[in-house]
Parts: sequence; structure tokens; C-alpha cells
Amino acid sequence: MKMKYAALLRGINVGGHRKIKMEDLRDLFEKAGCESVRTYLQSGNAVFWSELEKTDLESRLSDAIKNRYGFDVWVLLRPESRINQLLANNPFPQIEGDEFKKLYTIHLDQNIDDARWASLKFPETVDEAICDLDCIYLFCKTGYGKTKIGNLFFEKKLKVQATARNWRTLNAIANMLQEI
Repeated sequence: MKMKYAALLRGINVGGHRKIKMEDLRDLFEKAGCESVRTYLQSGNAVFWSELEKTDLESRLSDAIKNRYGFDVWVLLRPESRINQLLANNPFPQIEGDEFKKLYTIHLDQNIDDARWASLKFPETVDEAICDLDCIYLFCKTGYGKTKIGNLFFEKKLKVQATARNWRTLNAIANMLQEI
């Protein structure tokens, strides 16, 4: 069955490293079995249709990038339904206007159960984090660049792979999924 997916690539085009042109990325995705591929800015986000199974497609895309560019890139696929669910489940309804610039979602490669989340030891911080299975909502009151509990913190403490997206990007991805 054909499904719409968002691909969240970790760590490309950041600080001039691991560069991939979006035109090349779209071509690579199409050759790997994706249709109607669209990318968002230079940020390592793509949306598309595919009949291939999710985990097989994640591996196929990651391998294709490795073969073409010579570096590893973790590719996480989220079905359109999960992206929409994450937007609808925003646990910070009090946020409005410019405050949305401080809201992030950290996408994990596995679900985190309540007991595991409760056992996590957080450093002292004003930032707030709420886990929703395979995603952490992070409200960075002083900005993402200053948080002590960003992507790397959760990877290390939860022993997961993770990639973060700001709220604006997540909304843009959802809009692009509707358009394809």
C-alpha cells in the first residue's frame, strides 16, 4: 500500500559539513523507490510517497547516501499520520506567537515507555521536556542553543538515535505532505 512519509535526515548541511544538494537528494530518493519527492530548504527533510516498507526504506535510503557521498546519515521516516498526530498532541497549549520559536520535537528511533522516561535524571534547567512515545517535545525557554537537554542529551541518556526539528519545520513538513 502506498504511504506518505516524511524523511528526517540527521546532520546534513550543518555548518558546511556533510553537504548534500536537495536536487541530488530528491534524485537519490526517487532511485530508491520514492515518488513525488519534495524537500524542505537545505535542512535534510523530504516528503514523498512509497509502497516500500518503512524500515527497509530507511535502510535503503541511508545506504544510498553512504554509497553516493561516502558518509553515514541516519534516516528516520515518519508516516504522515504520525506527523499530524505530533502537531495535534502539542503538550504546550500556552505557547503562542514568537514563543513557538522555542518549541522543538526530538524524534527518536524507538518508543520510550513511562518507566524509562521517569528514570531519566535531568540537569537543573528551566527548559521543559515531555515524551510522547517516539518523540520528545522540548520547550527551550532560553533557546535551543543554550539548552542542557537537547538532542545529544537524550541520545546519551536514553541510548537512542535522535534528530530535532523546530516547530515551524514540523508544520512545514505537514503542509508539504498534504500537498503531494
